[in-house]
Amino acid sequence: FPVTIFTTAKKYTICHKVLYKLAEANGVDLKQIRTEHKRQADSFDLKFFSRWDSPQTAYWMGFLMADGCVARNRDYAGWRLQLGISAKDDEHAQAFSDAVKCKNLPTRNINAAGKPMIAIRMSGSRKFKNILRKWGIVGNKTHVFCAPAILDENCLRHYLVGWIDG
Repeated sequence: FPVTIFTTAKKYTICHKVLYKLAEANGVDLKQIRTEHKRQADSFDLKFFSRWDSPQTAYWMGFLMADGCVARNRDYAGWRLQLGISAKDDEHAQAFSDAVKCKNLPTRNINAAGKPMIAIRMSGSRKFKNILRKWGIVGNKTHVFCAPAILDENCLRHYLVGWIDG
């Protein structure tokens, strides 16, 4: 894993802004650091999420609508998508990870109710967030559900099956 300002700040419980100021004061090229963060961000196939005519993409977007979460990323100026499902569905988690070519491995956790779960986390740019928004996947989506209007009938069917499976 690369050492970044954010991982260092987290390790030593220091605000990342303080480390940025120290780096800047000591002549560190902050543009290079931010570029490295962007390179790490898209650890998956961004084009997968833009395939409006793909039944596979429609299925997984419906699934994410049910079990996904999108939020601002704390590690850098970007966005995070998280999929959390029951640990007994580990094959399904792996199928999603394979479909989007995610480089981050699914992790096993215990949820707030004490039940085992699997989480897949992906970080992306503002472009990623905007693509997800077109699918109806937004922050706090529980209160603002809206199915994508531009899907054809076949893909809408797959989207709804994914949503129900989720």
